[in-house]
Amino acid sequence: MGSTGKLQSLQQAVDLTVQMKSKSEKELWDDVVEIEQQRRQLITVIFPLDDAGNTPEFRALLAKLIESNTQLEQYCKQQKQTLQLELQGMNKNKKALNAYRTS
Repeated sequence: MGSTGKLQSLQQAVDLTVQMKSKSEKELWDDVVEIEQQRRQLITVIFPLDDAGNTPEFRALLAKLIESNTQLEQYCKQQKQTLQLELQGMNKNKKALNAYRTS
């Protein structure tokens, strides 16, 4: 793929990452997973880098991709922590209910 094609694919990957971040903020996790599948295909086209990755425009887009992805990861980590706390609470309730039932 030529440098123009890789640049376009990188722009699309950036756009999809921004969409994923927006969907994660709204807790639309099914949409995030669906978009991730599309993004993964684009990223496999972009990498490994060749001379296309040595332009200022490409480097700027790559930096934006990394920044957006880092923010997306933070939302995902926060959601994971929230779900873990909810699961712990459910397990405590289940144990209490079982203790009540056996007594």
